[in-house]
Amino acid sequence: MSHYTVKLARFVRDILDQPEFAVVQIGRQNLRRDNFSDLQIIIDSLGAAKRLNASEKYDGNTELMTFAQQYSAPCTVNFYGDDAGTMAEKFALLAQSQKGYELQLLHKIAVFNVSSITDLKLLASEQYSQRFEVALQVQYTISADVEMLRIDTAQTKTITDRENYYG
Repeated sequence: MSHYTVKLARFVRDILDQPEFAVVQIGRQNLRRDNFSDLQIIIDSLGAAKRLNASEKYDGNTELMTFAQQYSAPCTVNFYGDDAGTMAEKFALLAQSQKGYELQLLHKIAVFNVSSITDLKLLASEQYSQRFEVALQVQYTISADVEMLRIDTAQTKTITDRENYYG
């Protein structure tokens, strides 16, 4: 379970005003669907995260060097249940709202490029349940702080014996 999928799950839960641990799951391991009408939301990553950039910043006051890397990863949010289509559309719209922006800041994740909403019921030839998938990109940053002493004065050595130096 990737940490960015956990952040995305919290974002989805909060933007759709769902109760904690009620409907959002990460991945499809041991997925049981006993009730086909209740809402169920599945968060999944589609592949490897791609590094976008890296940075380092030194704070001389605290003597800390911060190393950071920013990544982008493709993810899906799957909605199951009677209101799956409505919830998928609601999520796609609210992700770009002011509330979505504030939740992205809170969870330290960027959710963007909702590229498609697919009715999976048609692809899987199901007749009795609703399944919708929202494809999107997630950006996140990882960082580490390392203590590093600053150099106040440079240590230098001056050679004054020219004969030994020039041979």
